[in-house]
Amino acid sequence: MTKALTLFLPDLLASELLAVHTAKAPHISRVIGRATPTQAGHDATLKLFFQGLFEPVPVGALGAYAHGLVQQKTAQWCQADLVTYLADHKTVYLSSLVDLSDKERLALAACLNHFLQQDNLKLEQGNRTWFCKLSKEAIFCDPLTAIGKDLRSFLPSGINGAYWQRLMTECEFLLATSEINQQRAQKKAPLISGLWFWGEGTLPQNIKTTYDKIYSDNSAIWGLAKCAQTDWAALPACFSPKMLDNKQNILLIDQRFSLYKAQNHGAWHRLFDDYERHWFEPLLAALAQNHIKSLCLFLGQKGQFHLTKKHLRYFWRRPQSLAEFS
Repeated sequence: MTKALTLFLPDLLASELLAVHTAKAPHISRVIGRATPTQAGHDATLKLFFQGLFEPVPVGALGAYAHGLVQQKTAQWCQADLVTYLADHKTVYLSSLVDLSDKERLALAACLNHFLQQDNLKLEQGNRTWFCKLSKEAIFCDPLTAIGKDLRSFLPSGINGAYWQRLMTECEFLLATSEINQQRAQKKAPLISGLWFWGEGTLPQNIKTTYDKIYSDNSAIWGLAKCAQTDWAALPACFSPKMLDNKQNILLIDQRFSLYKAQNHGAWHRLFDDYERHWFEPLLAALAQNHIKSLCLFLGQKGQFHLTKKHLRYFWRRPQSLAEFS
């Protein structure tokens, strides 16, 4: 049985971070060096893997669908994430997304929902995030595009933009005095500044994929797999031939490199080292032992690469120096 594994890892080879990365990565270098480049770099887009998907991707509706929250497929949904703002002498900007423990998230959801119910809104629990069925449509922005930039350029817009801006401001006041923030201040943890709504839209129709198993920790990816009626599972901690099951065409999507590139460089370096030891090293062994026949890497602007067992014998193709990508 031919087994093909595809890894979608945008920003794995982020130039500005590789330039200061001190640990060696011989297995990643060998994979890139021995593989055959199949296409020049392009924007990291999920349309490569899901036919029928259009941008902007309705991450809210997809995530809600994955968690069994969508009753009407024509309903508008968005995602809601907690964020930290910082200010300088010129402006206020979005600093980072805030991750909470399950206990903190449940307590804060109760507080926020008590306030939001007057607007017929409710935060529904997802995978380390919330989803919200929209009562009034607007145009929102992906928080990753706003990190480190003037907040005013990324606030909700459209016919109901003013309504959502007011709601976000009211949430800021509520969060500023919340018990969770008081506890975080005592722990010297980053304070929660606001609630960021984004990823609006309805559930896409007629989604298809050629993959028969998809791994990811992103709720929107789970929703796309569910729309395409293909198996999906949470991202494993490391590669193992067991994750191939009885499937032939497996896709793994990990977008954490892009998240950490935007807001947490230390986490990016740790994740890079983790992939070197726990993914690329055993993947090379799996190719050599015929557990998988084909390995494809999609690295966004850094291009696409295809590797099979025969490529491992191409000794004249030297390991690619990661410095060349910095």
